[in-house]
Amino acid sequence: DDRSIAKALVLTPFSLSAGATQVALGNNELNKEITSRFHTAIQRSPADFLVKAISNEPLFAPEQFQHSSAQHQLRYMAESAQAQFIIAGRLRNLAFGRQAAGLLKKERWVRQFALEVSVLDGASGRLIQTKQYQTRVLWPFAITTEVNPASDQLWRADFGVEVQRLVYEAVDDIAAALSCVRVKAQVIRVVGGNVTISVGSRQGIKPGDTFSLLHSDSFTDSWGNSYAVTAENDSQLEVVRVYPDHAETRPVKANYL
Repeated sequence: DDRSIAKALVLTPFSLSAGATQVALGNNELNKEITSRFHTAIQRSPADFLVKAISNEPLFAPEQFQHSSAQHQLRYMAESAQAQFIIAGRLRNLAFGRQAAGLLKKERWVRQFALEVSVLDGASGRLIQTKQYQTRVLWPFAITTEVNPASDQLWRADFGVEVQRLVYEAVDDIAAALSCVRVKAQVIRVVGGNVTISVGSRQGIKPGDTFSLLHSDSFTDSWGNSYAVTAENDSQLEVVRVYPDHAETRPVKANYL
């Protein structure tokens, strides 16, 4: 209660939904630039995040999150990176609209922007939250103009400022969603009665911290649906030695362990 423990994350690139892919030339590069700015905002956030890995490939669509095969893949990603949470997103809309010309004004283009960001629990593969962010802003260029997605001209224009605002809003929402979630670590080694876990000083762990030991299991019901179960028992582990990315613990009551 007297200090913050950082949440370990895996970041994945944003994907482009079918409706946003072929709207205009350059959308793939714009998507990459928005992904980069989002990841930078996460890493610079005042919230306690520790980015353990950044994936090269986008995650599958949110409609697949509840599939058992997807949950296995999410757990594998988290275990491989020794992280607790996975952040994913996709751009759903980058469409253009025409603002009609008037008597004293010429025709202008309006561009829509819709971003969907998901937070997943890597330990269980379950979805924690999905939120939508959208806006509609005047596009500062001719529709035939090839625009460098990283240019200052784009990001200082109303469109870039508004997209950046939504990126920061999404990062704040992630921080709020994870602020009260308990930190979990993986058991990565057992030697005798000592247990090594996958959190360390980079997350704020200190000697004397205690962890509860959890057992995970799963079962399948009569309809073929899979469910993950995590049970907490009476075993308590006390941190005795801390390294940057792992810590050694010993059981508070050896007979329980």
